[in-house]
Amino acid sequence: MTVRSAPWFMLVGGINGAGKSTISQDPETLRSLVKLSDADSIEIINPDTVTRALMAADPSLTQPEANLRAADQCEQDVRSRIEKRRAHFVIETVLASNKYRSIVQRALELEWNILFVYVALPSVEAALARVQIRVANGGHDVPEEKVRKRWPVSLQNLAWFWRSATACMLVHNEDKLSLLASKQQGTTTIFEAPSCPHAVGPVLKATAEACGVVDQPATAQE
Repeated sequence: MTVRSAPWFMLVGGINGAGKSTISQDPETLRSLVKLSDADSIEIINPDTVTRALMAADPSLTQPEANLRAADQCEQDVRSRIEKRRAHFVIETVLASNKYRSIVQRALELEWNILFVYVALPSVEAALARVQIRVANGGHDVPEEKVRKRWPVSLQNLAWFWRSATACMLVHNEDKLSLLASKQQGTTTIFEAPSCPHAVGPVLKATAEACGVVDQPATAQE
């Protein structure tokens, strides 16, 4: 997956509970995905870490308040890194709004390489169950209504980022991570369409968009 010599901006998307951190918090996995064995480092922007730091600094903050502040802080951090063309970095997002579209567009203008990885689950019910497992293990909760609202929007946004990024991977996270599709040098390859059709569908939609079909923007917010 090696392409032009430029820093990599890595965006790992997926619904709440999908297991994005399995990829986004592991520099070795990221190095292997984009053949960066000689990279000095891959910097990780972790919204959960920022949230915890904000709540520790201001115990009066509620979890939702801290989440919003962390999201804003991380977004500004990403935009700053893009403008400064800093070294390879990664961030994860639910993709429940359009805010990362302008960031990706700006990164492309500045000739960044962009790796987009989407972590898919078999159903929204699976996402809800995984969130509850996380809560039972001491992690943060996400209200059911938010997860259900974000589910279709995240999948809809998948198509746009797939079409726009330099390289892409769609992985299914059920019992284990499995590769469903990839995009390299503009060519999309589908490996296992039947196991996760609702996620493969947007990938096929993105292929059609690349041939001239107009994308319809998502409207729900984070």
